[in-house]
Parts: sequence; structure tokens; C-alpha cells
Amino acid sequence: MIFKLMSFQTGRGPAVRYWVGGFLLSVLLLSSLSGCKFWKAAPKPNFVVILIDTLRPDFLEAYGYPEQTAPFIARLAETSAVFEQAYSTSSWTAPAVSSLFTSNYPHQHGVVQGFFAYKIRKQSIAEQAITINRLPSDITTLPEIFKQLSYTTFGVAANVNLGSEIGFKRGFDHYVHERRLPAKLFLEQVKKWQPELDQANPFFLYLHFNDVHGPYKKRKAYFREPDDPKDYLRAKYISEIGYVDEYLGKIYELLKKKENTIFVLVSDHGEEFFEHGQKGHGFKLYNELTHVLMIFHALNGRIKPQRIKVNTSLVDVLPTLIDLAGEKSRPKMKGLSLKPILENNDQAPMLLQTLRERVLFAHRYMSINQRHVWAAFDRNYYLIERSKHEDELYDVNKDKKQRDNIYSKNQKQATDLHLELQRFKAQDHREKTEEIEIAVDDKLNKHLQSLGYVQ
Repeated sequence: MIFKLMSFQTGRGPAVRYWVGGFLLSVLLLSSLSGCKFWKAAPKPNFVVILIDTLRPDFLEAYGYPEQTAPFIARLAETSAVFEQAYSTSSWTAPAVSSLFTSNYPHQHGVVQGFFAYKIRKQSIAEQAITINRLPSDITTLPEIFKQLSYTTFGVAANVNLGSEIGFKRGFDHYVHERRLPAKLFLEQVKKWQPELDQANPFFLYLHFNDVHGPYKKRKAYFREPDDPKDYLRAKYISEIGYVDEYLGKIYELLKKKENTIFVLVSDHGEEFFEHGQKGHGFKLYNELTHVLMIFHALNGRIKPQRIKVNTSLVDVLPTLIDLAGEKSRPKMKGLSLKPILENNDQAPMLLQTLRERVLFAHRYMSINQRHVWAAFDRNYYLIERSKHEDELYDVNKDKKQRDNIYSKNQKQATDLHLELQRFKAQDHREKTEEIEIAVDDKLNKHLQSLGYVQ
């Protein structure tokens, strides 16, 4: 084979010469290697997405809690990317997890009514029914996307809202949904799936724990009697965190033998312990309810250990997973891929600046009185919009506990966030939601009452 040296005149100085023959040789070699058994595309990573329902990150030592509550998560955080300022899109499960599964905000995916806050009539409970929203059929959800990407998909969920009624089962090859399934049985289920997980290439696994959600059990191995009886409820909640953490560690040990696996730990919302006069996660959007856990961890070191102090949201998780899988984000997703930060590549500085400047949002709808509450917040201020004369504004740098409402004193900042919120409400607002009516029997009613979901 003969290769000829060719030269081209640019018109600006001496001729520029190109080794065309060498270039053609390279092309031929690459073409032959592409059919060779040694030439393989990089394998897609496995994903394990773990959601701990109702977990407040500020109750973890990994996020600054002064006592040990979750030692496994603390150890994992040391070799992970920890997002310290991650936020939910709502203060309860159905809309928040719908945002995780779609990268849309509640008014965009339309799931604002679930198994929460319905009125019981005085007549027989057998006649009672509840109307809930379904994930819209025109949105491809997280497990559906990964199934399309040739992943074998597995899921276990223990929250009543995560069943087939709302549509969370869509896209899973294997799915177990059982109300109040304890963390110990999550471990047993993963063990049962171990042979299939080993054979899957690749796999996607979603685990939705509900132990930290009320009603809390007193887990003896982790319960510490509080000095003040008023803190008894909080002590039980913390014991549940320790219990879940124990089984997270055991599940991690089972799954870590596949080095090409990425773990993601998140929570869907937080919990109030009378910071603003009540307990649980009711019709509010304060920081203790919207601040969530977000940790990314890769067994092969692909994700750089770091602490990130810019605002992120649950809507960012799905675009990030798709990007880490080597695919392009889907249209209409509202979140941003965090991959440049996770890998600390040359695009990270620009993305960090974008995150510093963005405004995030949250929403809560109460179907029994058709009321809405909205939140809009940036790195400096946090606006809560209810109705006229009830709006609140907080300086998030000086007042993290949101005790000093400065709305009347800072009209410019309040107006700026109101305008951002107005634009946001109009963005891809879903005019018509998909609904389904569910019969409520005595068993379901008692379960919803135990969760505090009945008013």
C-alpha cells in the first residue's frame, strides 16, 4: 500500500502539508478494530437509587448533627459528593417523588393529590372514596427511561403512595410495593433478587424506605431517652434513622461487588418538630420540610468526594442519572445534570455559577379546601406565598430556622421572587390532570390515619 504526501496552499505563507495516508491508515485500523472482540463500548453503570422517606438531613452527622445518628451514611459521605443545599419540590411524598421520577415540578406533572388529607364522612367507611392524581401518560418516568436504555429495572417501595394507582410501578421489570414494609425486609428482598441483579447488565434498583415516616417506632438499639419529655417524639424519629442506616449498610455490602455501580441517596421531604408550631409534614413549605438529603457515590471512584454548597433540587436527579449513563437528557425536563460537578470536569465551574444564580421552587396543594402554598428561593432569600397579607420572606444566610419574617422590610427582594414565581407558574402548567378514584375500606382508612393522612 502506497501513501502519498500531499500539500495544500493556504494563500498565507508556506504550504501546509497533511499526512493523508497516515490519516487513512488510522481510519482503516479503527474500522477493523470496531469489528474485533477487543473493541467494546464503555459499559453503562448500574444505579441504586435509595429514597428515605421523611428524612431530615440536618438530623445526620454527615450534615452537621452533633450526635451519631447514621454512621453508615456518615462513612459513605466521606467518599461521596454531598449536596448540602438540596431541596424538594413539595413537603409530602406523592408530588415530590413524581418530581424525582419526571424532572418536572408538581404543577407540571400534575400529581398534587394522593393518599393524603381527605375527610371521613360520618356514614359507613365502605361508601368512602378518594380522588387521586396519576402520573400523566405523556411523560416517560425514570424507570421507563432506564428500561428503554436496556436496563433491567427493580423497585421496592413501602409508602402507600408508591403503588400502581398513581403510576409509580410503570417501567419496572420487578416491583414490590407493600405498605410499611420495614428496612429488614428490604434487605431480604434484595437478597432474593441477588442472582438476577448479578446477571443483569446493567441494572437499575430503586428502594423507597418508609421507616422514618410516622408513626415512629422506638428502635431499642438506637433509642436514647431524652432529658426533656417534649423531645420523646424526636428521639423515636432518630432511632428510626439509626435502624434504616443499619440496613442501608448491609444492602451496600451486598451490592458493592459490582464496581461499576453508582449509589444515590435522597429523601423526598423533611419533618417538623414544632419549629413552626406543629409536628409532621402538613400544609407548609418551611426549610425543615423542603431541605432534603442528596448524596452521589460511585464504587469505582468516578464521582469525586466533595461537599457542594449550591442549591440543587430533586428535579436534577433524573437528568444527572441519564447523563451518567452516557445518554442525552429528555425534552421538557426542568432539572440540570450535575455530572460536571460529580466528575469535577472542565464544565463544573460554569455549572456551579448557574446553580448559584438559579431560583428553585416548591408547591403544596390541599384538596379539602383547594388551597395552594408556593415557595421560591435563591441563595439569599426564601419566599413563601400563600395569599394576600400572609406572605413570608426569610434571609436564608442569617435566619436558617426561618423565625424572622422580613417580608415587609425587604419589598424589593420579595417582589423579585414574586415575579420569578409568576413566570414559573405559567411555565408548562398542566391545565388538566389525570385522576382516578380509589375506594377506601377500613384497612386502608386505618393505615392512612396511622400516617396522619386523614383530616
